[in-house]
Amino acid sequence: MAKELYSVNDIAVMSGLSTRTIRNYIKSGLLEGDKVKGCWKFTAEQINTFFEHPKVFPSILAKHNGVIFDFIADRKVKQNQICTVLDLPEENEEKISAFFCNQYNTGDFKSKIEFYYENIAGCPRIIIKGEVRSVMQILNLFYQSRNAERDAYEV
Repeated sequence: MAKELYSVNDIAVMSGLSTRTIRNYIKSGLLEGDKVKGCWKFTAEQINTFFEHPKVFPSILAKHNGVIFDFIADRKVKQNQICTVLDLPEENEEKISAFFCNQYNTGDFKSKIEFYYENIAGCPRIIIKGEVRSVMQILNLFYQSRNAERDAYEV
């Protein structure tokens, strides 16, 4: 089975860092990857190593915490919103990050949600913020796919 490969844009979405910042980290050697047909590609292991690097982790943590703090502190709410943090210790981190990146990149709610991924001591953590319907839609898709996968293993 081929490993899922992630792009610079995928890493930017998961981390909250800009694509320019990601490219600067590549140039400095803090993020290792391979060029495939002229585009940078990264494995889940390379991304986790990058996210956990002592020079990178504080920036990512600040971005993720900022999303949650900004949601709580917003006193001028203009629409129904939701912000949720999912800790998924029983899930495969590569499958989790692949699922949410794919949904974010191919779904019709991309402009209505913010999505972040991090690995906390081997536990995948997903932060999703946005319009209630869009967040619930992606969460429902996740749980439907997870339940379908588990049902496939039951005999």
